Amino acid sequence: GSVNTSCLNSYSVVYYDTPAALFGLPQGLGQCDYTRRNSITEGCQCPAGEPITPHQLIDSSCQLQCHHGGVPNVGCTECYDCDHSLWNTTDQCATCLTDIPCEHGTLSPTTCGCVCESGWSGSSCATSVCNVTISSVYRPVWSQGYSTTRSYRSLLVHNGASVVATSSRATIMVLTGGLVTCTQPRALGSYSVIYVQS
Repeated sequence: GSVNTSCLNSYSVVYYDTPAALFGLPQGLGQCDYTRRNSITEGCQCPAGEPITPHQLIDSSCQLQCHHGGVPNVGCTECYDCDHSLWNTTDQCATCLTDIPCEHGTLSPTTCGCVCESGWSGSSCATSVCNVTISSVYRPVWSQGYSTTRSYRSLLVHNGASVVATSSRATIMVLTGGLVTCTQPRALGSYSVIYVQS
């Protein structure tokens, strides 16, 4: 085989048994440090003329056509290691497994994943987007007119309290009687997520 080394990216290394296997190799490469990988693409010739020797090589007469990233096993009897575990290995990773539950959605035949209905999430569309776990990262807000300039704040706004301004990426849970308001437009930071309990 051969490799055009100009196709390689950083931290790449090519091991070869004869220099004829490479083309596009920058000048000065060919001697390499086997103990490190650096940002420069390296070409490394096998020591003392040792050949490249693949083990457990699949028979080149194997005609099994695997799909979605799958590869034939050593015996060329089935495909395995598909792009993800939801592809059916019994038909060469060509179709999805049929027992994937999509509770509030439908199975996509192109991705083998659930496409959730509005308001549902998770791998099987079983989690309501309104099912929020309140943890210790949520800061309780008990006062009126609360504001913060810190990003990534999680706030729990209690009855009678209000939030008037946040920085970006805030997550706000507004409990019954709580309020999110502002004294000027766009006072809430971008990428905010707000849950409002009636």
